[in-house]
Amino acid sequence: MSEAAPSTREQILALAQEYLLESGPAGFEVKELASRGWFHQSQINYYFGSKQGLLAEAANAMFAAHIDSVIGAVEAHRDPRAALDAWCQSVIAFNTANGATAALVAYPDLFVPFDSVPENLRIGENVLDASERVGTVLLSVMYALAKGRDYRRLNRAKVTMVAIAMPRVTNSVVMIGMGAAGLAQVWEQHRQKPIFGFDPRKAFLRGVHQIANDLAKSPRADADPDVSEDDLFSTN
Repeated sequence: MSEAAPSTREQILALAQEYLLESGPAGFEVKELASRGWFHQSQINYYFGSKQGLLAEAANAMFAAHIDSVIGAVEAHRDPRAALDAWCQSVIAFNTANGATAALVAYPDLFVPFDSVPENLRIGENVLDASERVGTVLLSVMYALAKGRDYRRLNRAKVTMVAIAMPRVTNSVVMIGMGAAGLAQVWEQHRQKPIFGFDPRKAFLRGVHQIANDLAKSPRADADPDVSEDDLFSTN
């Protein structure tokens, strides 16, 4: 049986994601989007409530797909160094190709007034689950490095326990996450070009590798989480 053709709403959303990659949030114009898809501007209000609602949902969908891609890339490896490199390369590819969209997800109020977006589409709420998933994966990688063992994804429900028990691991995750966010903003502000020969992507990778080396070499001073190994790695 053949799959059903995409609905009008699905077609608009897919086209909006493609257009958002070109325009960024600031250049996103409903008139231009409608002309590309041969639909009427009023249909955006009908299906999404407003331009802001469409912008929010398009960014959410792009971010969710990105998170799935990152997790898939990481979990193709058991060597935590290879898993960390996969995480970094996936994040660099997304943030440097879609800097403004990454900023839209991280700082929605800069582009989309919170009150103008329907409650079920608000970026801050919708990306929370995806952010927690990718944060769990990165924490799992750094935990494996600190413990000198193969990568396995930690039980999401136990992540807070691990984070409290192992502050060096937690700090490493925070520093890497801040570096990734900074990379997206710097790359976008400088129109996706190295700055006077300085490439922020390479700087980000060097910083991540230094964090990983320090974490792997430092004394095992953190306490083990007060939970059994089986429970620590049970299905999320």
